[in-house]
Amino acid sequence: MAWVCEGGCCLGLREWACPGSVRGSGLGLREWVWPESECWGVCDVCTGQVTLDKQPTLRTVVNKTDQIDTTFRFFKMEVLAGEQDFMASVKENGCTFTFDFSRVYWNSRLSEEHWRVVELVKEGEVVVDVFAGVGPFAVLAAKLKGCVVYANDLNPHAFKHLQENGRSNHVSGRLHAYNLDGREFLASITGQLVERAVAGGSSPMEVYSHVIMNLPASSVEFLDVFRGLFRGIPEGIRPSIKLPLIHCYCFVKTASESEQERSALQQVTSSLGVRQLISGSWLVEVVRSVAPNKDMVRVSFTLPGQVAYSGEVSRGGEGGGEVSRGGGCGEVSRGGRHEEEVSRGGGCGEMSGAEGHEGEGCTQGIAIIF
Repeated sequence: MAWVCEGGCCLGLREWACPGSVRGSGLGLREWVWPESECWGVCDVCTGQVTLDKQPTLRTVVNKTDQIDTTFRFFKMEVLAGEQDFMASVKENGCTFTFDFSRVYWNSRLSEEHWRVVELVKEGEVVVDVFAGVGPFAVLAAKLKGCVVYANDLNPHAFKHLQENGRSNHVSGRLHAYNLDGREFLASITGQLVERAVAGGSSPMEVYSHVIMNLPASSVEFLDVFRGLFRGIPEGIRPSIKLPLIHCYCFVKTASESEQERSALQQVTSSLGVRQLISGSWLVEVVRSVAPNKDMVRVSFTLPGQVAYSGEVSRGGEGGGEVSRGGGCGEVSRGGRHEEEVSRGGGCGEMSGAEGHEGEGCTQGIAIIF
């Protein structure tokens, strides 16, 4: 399919994306400019207007102008057509998320991953989400599994929307939001929960069940905070403590499954300061491809006792040593019903998605030109 605008600029449909699209279904337009064409300077405007005309339920078309902001995880954008309005409402996995897309990070391609991780959580467990964003993991865990969730994000705009999304999804009583640096948050909340768990005296004892660290560019750099983090627990009761399952995201080069596992595990063990993880205590899963020869992966592993109760260890520790192979910390359920829509009501037809997803399209939404 192709459209031709005045001046001879041919615009071909490639893909389109908007907050709430499923698995890379989205709207983007590829340009081929005729030789000697004089319309190069207006191609973006043409692209935006054609997109808006062809998708009447959209209200704004934007172009990414830069990479994701390294501090607060959002990208700069320019409006090509439509309203100067970046507020979006997204329905994902039975939860509704509202946010200013120009100030926070959101990626609907992670919808299935949000579901997979929350499926690992048991009813009523305590979850810690270190880089929570607007709450796709945190709100879902609180709503679907009735979990108490301690969720944090450094971005003040994400923090605000996290609180709002907790209220709008009726889980604010179980969702505790923080606006801190990741290390400060982990140290603070662990100290409080350790003290509470020790005072409670139950056996077996659990401080929290899961830690989610979805900041793949730098999550592993925060793992060193776990060194000695549970030292406040008396030695006599440590054998009864169930240490948490940590879900840490990172990037690896596209390679064979065994090479990707080794690369991801080496990043984790280096930051933890150990030579290897105990066999059977870990699982590495590829989440998605983010660029040629670059994949996003999740390493789920049980926090080793030698790390949790250790004394101060210098940054870097003994990393880079042999990595134990043959892991696996439990099967990930891929079932369930997934829904997404970008709304202010209605839909723009069926969107392609991953198996198990049911997607509805954009209504007065935001389309992003890649």
